[in-house]
Amino acid sequence: MRKILFFVFPFLLMLDASAQKVGINNANPQYDLDVNGFSASSNQVTIVPLWQNGDMYIMVNTSGADLNNCESAMDPSIFSADGHIEVRLVVRIKSTTANINNFQLRAHNGTNETYPIINTDAWFYHTTQSGMIAISPWKQWDAGTIPQELHLNGWVDTGATYIVSAYLMVRPRRS
Repeated sequence: MRKILFFVFPFLLMLDASAQKVGINNANPQYDLDVNGFSASSNQVTIVPLWQNGDMYIMVNTSGADLNNCESAMDPSIFSADGHIEVRLVVRIKSTTANINNFQLRAHNGTNETYPIINTDAWFYHTTQSGMIAISPWKQWDAGTIPQELHLNGWVDTGATYIVSAYLMVRPRRS
């Protein structure tokens, strides 16, 4: 038994010493955990639901408007201390009779309104087994440090579009 403890104890000390050298974006960290009060991981993606209630949302308006109950909120300083983030919209469409679907992200921090994602961005529409998925490009957004209310804003040229789900992908700015 003493022989086992004799070999295990130095191994445990070695593990303890290596555990003290942990950090994020730091080749030689000096702390047990190097945390700056926000997500320092550049590859973390967070999903913020905008529409997920189980029923379809029917978009029939022909001018830009916030889609009723397609909203959420976020605090950009969770992702970076200065609120410099990247965002991407994903909308699952069950069916559409419209020729053109337009989607935007409208944000408001209580004082200022912005549109980090707009309808003229290079949206990608992918046909699926039972509808399609509309995906915006990743967009850089200087959202700041004040929490933002988020709204899915959209319109069709004619007809109707049936939305099953919509969400915003958020990550710290990569460059």
